Amino acid sequence: MEVQITGDSAMVAQLAPIMANPQIAGVLGKIVRVGSQRAIQTPQGDVQMIVANKFLVMVTGSAPADAKSAYAVDVTKLSKM
Repeated sequence: MEVQITGDSAMVAQLAPIMANPQIAGVLGKIVRVGSQRAIQTPQGDVQMIVANKFLVMVTGSAPADAKSAYAVDVTKLSKM
């Protein structure tokens, strides 16, 4: 698995409103919870989430979808940055 964290970029600013709207986000994939954070799980099992409207966290790789969604990112600490 690979975890990518992107912060303060134009891509985050564009994706945040899309991922905040469940109807639009549902088109991108299945809405799941990673801890208390809402995330999108793509058909390939990759997980994407926006943290504090500042960071885009993506978990990708060849691991099973359950393993990717269970991967713990401490969003509480990340949101305080």
